[in-house]
Amino acid sequence: MPKKSVLVIIFLLISFFGVGQDSYTDSLLNILKKSKEDTNKVNLLNQISREFLNEADYIKTKVYATDAISLAKQLTFKKGEATANKTIGNLFFEQGDYSKAIEFYFNALKIYEEIKYKAGIAFIYTNIGNAYSGQKDNAKAIAFINQSIEGLEVLKMQKSSQYFNALNTMGVIYENLKEYDKAIEVYFKCQIIADEINDLEATGIVYNNIGNMFKEKQNYDKALEYFFKSLKIREEIGDKYYIATTYNNIGSTYLVLKQYKEALNNCSKSLDLAKQVEALDLVVDAEFYLSSIYDHLNNKSEAFWHYKKYISARDSSNDIQNSAAKIKKQAASEFKAREEELNANHKKEQTKKDNELNRQKTIRYAFTIGFVLVLLLVFIVFRNLKQTRNKNQIIESQKKEVENKNHVIQEKQKEIVDSITYAQRIQKALLASDQLLNKNLPEYFVFFKPKDIVSGDFYWATLKENKFYLAVCDSTGHGVPGAFMSLLNISFLNQAINEKQINEPGLILNHVRENLINALKDDGSLDGGSDGMDCVLCSFDFSNGILNYSAANNNFYIVRNNELLLNKADKMPVGKSPNEKIAFSSHQVKLQKNDVIYLLTDGYPDQFGGPKGKKFKYKQLEELLVANNDKRMISQKEILNKKFEEWLGNVEQVDDVLLIGIKVT
Repeated sequence: MPKKSVLVIIFLLISFFGVGQDSYTDSLLNILKKSKEDTNKVNLLNQISREFLNEADYIKTKVYATDAISLAKQLTFKKGEATANKTIGNLFFEQGDYSKAIEFYFNALKIYEEIKYKAGIAFIYTNIGNAYSGQKDNAKAIAFINQSIEGLEVLKMQKSSQYFNALNTMGVIYENLKEYDKAIEVYFKCQIIADEINDLEATGIVYNNIGNMFKEKQNYDKALEYFFKSLKIREEIGDKYYIATTYNNIGSTYLVLKQYKEALNNCSKSLDLAKQVEALDLVVDAEFYLSSIYDHLNNKSEAFWHYKKYISARDSSNDIQNSAAKIKKQAASEFKAREEELNANHKKEQTKKDNELNRQKTIRYAFTIGFVLVLLLVFIVFRNLKQTRNKNQIIESQKKEVENKNHVIQEKQKEIVDSITYAQRIQKALLASDQLLNKNLPEYFVFFKPKDIVSGDFYWATLKENKFYLAVCDSTGHGVPGAFMSLLNISFLNQAINEKQINEPGLILNHVRENLINALKDDGSLDGGSDGMDCVLCSFDFSNGILNYSAANNNFYIVRNNELLLNKADKMPVGKSPNEKIAFSSHQVKLQKNDVIYLLTDGYPDQFGGPKGKKFKYKQLEELLVANNDKRMISQKEILNKKFEEWLGNVEQVDDVLLIGIKVT
């Protein structure tokens, strides 16, 4: 490579890393900069405000939602205006300011009623009911939840998550009112809906709620029946916090029944899991129950020991809650002050805009007159230039000079593109080769569509001791920065498997995470090395039909007999995070003939497009995979590509796209 080209690549990398890695929100903000003042921009502003709400950045949530309202009013885009009001209502709901939340929910309701958007009316009724429940105004809460339920039934949406949420909220209200029979009746309806929409998490919640209601009614056999149903589902999902919660419920019920052995067994399990996930509230409950159990077993030393642990955990929990309350109060105060400042700035900005509009009108009038004069002047100058050969030569000379400058610019651009293209060749050399995949996989396809020339998404493979390891990963960022991260991630994966001889997927990801954090801790950023990757790492033993895997943030699918099986990931990245001390879990799946395994990153479902400029989403992707899983792998790839291009249309691709399908033969 020429020395000049190397310098160009280094300059580009420094520039990219200087501005940091693009997050999903950053991608949306970049799209916003190029957006026209139309309804798509309103939808984008609403999406950005919701993303900031998810990040608990209430100031930015309010700013972008307010901008959405302002633009929607200019365009008379009522639905977009209502959505922004709803988001601001959700903001105040999360802050515990239920009066403000209700105010904005009613703003949204008024607009939905004006445009006769029945689904929006039904949905917002649930929000209003929740807010009234927060104010302990149960009568109004029940009235609005009932209106939501009736509206959803008219729309024939009884088999939807919205209908489940409305019913479940009603059950909670009855539970707070201690009307347990009504609560049980509602929760049984919730259970039917959760089964119909195949939402395991919702089913686990409902079974636990029903168990609690039977426990309150002192029907302990029924309570245990539903607690065990909840436990089975929560173990299937793998949510340790709620597994620990359910063990506590079961143990405390056995304690009431004086079945101390079973009570001890379940509460001990709860305590172990609670410590693993650092759930102090569950530790408090488990220690209290264990103290009581040992007291009934006449083991005073153990009872006293657990009681001391209970007191210590309770005091720590109270300290944390008090600190959290102070922080929340301080944050609310800062938000209010900032909100007042923003309102004042908004008024100033509006005045400035009005003045600017008036100024532009004056300029337009002056421009019209000036334009006519300029045309006349150009005509005179052009006529004189035609008569003067000397002046023609000057013009020709200037033209050549501009052409030469354009040529230099084009050469520089070509040099930059050539340099990045060369980097692409280096990256491709480190990806899993077709030869390696063909040799070790039965039937498969790779659908890989980087956003830029080089990519943050990558797939890497190696064969070690008759086991074929395949990693499908999404490094922080995309383009050149993402490509650099992918090279680092590939290096540590290779080190873990081929140098350190680590063979269990969870331990491999632990090793990669530890090395990434150490390598990036002095990268100069404020948080110190928070980059890394989301990934699925699989170890295939096709001769015995075994798949071992560990996954960070990215779930993956197995389609078996036209049924989609979701294999869930640990909710943390391979890199620095609040959960970096928690080990990655390893799982084993027994494969069957004709199983189709789909490993993917989030680029495909997160792509904006379609007729309304919305995300493709996982649900639509899952339906597409199930509908075509019986086709040849090359045909599936063509279908995925065609669907993606149709969805993309004229919209910019926002992220790298990677999806690998493998059929077990």
